[in-house]
Amino acid sequence: MRVFFDTNVIMDTMIEGRPSSEASRQIAQLAKLDVIRISISALSIADAVYSCRKLFDHKAILTSVDAMRKTWRVLKLDEYNIFDALRSDCPDFEDALQISIAEGDCDVIVTNNTKHFKGHTALEVCTPGEFLANISAG
Repeated sequence: MRVFFDTNVIMDTMIEGRPSSEASRQIAQLAKLDVIRISISALSIADAVYSCRKLFDHKAILTSVDAMRKTWRVLKLDEYNIFDALRSDCPDFEDALQISIAEGDCDVIVTNNTKHFKGHTALEVCTPGEFLANISAG
């Protein structure tokens, strides 16, 4: 299964104590076990680094991003994605970019903000907790 992590889920894996941190880290562990493949966008790395720079020193951020890069697939943001997102009816441009990037590579989007994704993509959209429940049931 090809899973796309939205930026907020990446942040969950980086910052302990967020509401979905435990579920997001459990999903990340499934990728290490080769049960699933996780993809993230290059845009998400930029956003996560920007958000974490006040919480962690540069070396810690570099270590975290390097670990992601080794385990997860990093998808590019290109001109097609920008114009695809501009044509989207998604209410949030950054989320529309994420959808466009994910649609070319993934089966499901995992996000803590499902309202900006559901109805704007044919991909399955779920929270980290819902994803874990679905994997357990299946």
